[in-house]
Amino acid sequence: MTVVQGVRFDRLDALRGVAMVWMAVFHLSFDLNFYGLLQPRQNFYHDPFWTQQRTAIVSLFLLCAGLGQAIALQAGQGWPRFWRRWAQVAACAVLVSLGSAWMFPKSWISFGVLHGMAVMLVVARLAAPLRGWLWLAGATAVALPRFVQHPFFDGPWTHWVGLVTRKPVTEDWVPVLPWLGVMLWGLAAGQWLLRRYPALLAGAVPALLRPLSTLGRWSLSFYMLHQPVLIGALSPGMVPTDLLIYSSKSNDPEEWRKAKRVMNILGDTVETVTPWLAAQALANQKQGACIEWLTPGKAALRFATAAFRKRDIISPLEARADLKVR
Repeated sequence: MTVVQGVRFDRLDALRGVAMVWMAVFHLSFDLNFYGLLQPRQNFYHDPFWTQQRTAIVSLFLLCAGLGQAIALQAGQGWPRFWRRWAQVAACAVLVSLGSAWMFPKSWISFGVLHGMAVMLVVARLAAPLRGWLWLAGATAVALPRFVQHPFFDGPWTHWVGLVTRKPVTEDWVPVLPWLGVMLWGLAAGQWLLRRYPALLAGAVPALLRPLSTLGRWSLSFYMLHQPVLIGALSPGMVPTDLLIYSSKSNDPEEWRKAKRVMNILGDTVETVTPWLAAQALANQKQGACIEWLTPGKAALRFATAAFRKRDIISPLEARADLKVR
């Protein structure tokens, strides 16, 4: 069956929306744990409950990307249109690298989800003519890192391949191998479904699931904005104090280094926030009104401009806290 251009594949969009919601819940849990609001404290880097969820979320994203490529190719999408969409993904990947390099200079994201997807989309499109052989190609890509590792691929310019002997120190890492295999399976599944059961992808979704379809159509925008908004919603008025600084420094130094960068982006001093809150409270005439100093939108803007607008409210407080301890 030929897919007519302009037809919306609501079921695929809804599936992508499920991945977006799952990712947002996962990151919300991570942020709650980061701020000490999730008890008992969780280990997102080693606990299988969390690491396996991350694997499942990334797999679902790449599977949907492969399905989407099958649909695009069936609809006759040419290379110019492909490259326009690819450029959006690549540009967002660069932004992720720049932002993470500013926040986490020792563990910045050099090859995360978007970086991997940018490379894999090109490979998947070139491999599309393999059709049924895509299943074997995908299995090979998934299995290869289990049997082939070499120190050459441990370097900062080669670890993106995935044939490493040790994982790089980074906040996110989605190498081409084994993850390309998941996208190739999605492409193979999409080609098979479009030939035999196209309605499974293009059929309408129940009204209850339509918000997921809408979310799935804006997956890249949601991916880029959800984390700053979540952090802003969790800490709409981050006002570091001497006690907070001292207690935070007493814990893991690496965790304090990361927290300090977030505080410098979102935090404000008591001297700045208190007069504003007092003025707003006195001027408020509505019962039950919510007064927020740092709204989610404002938090997102601060994250977006963090690399160009340096703020350091923590160092003076840090020095003052050290003096008090002495």
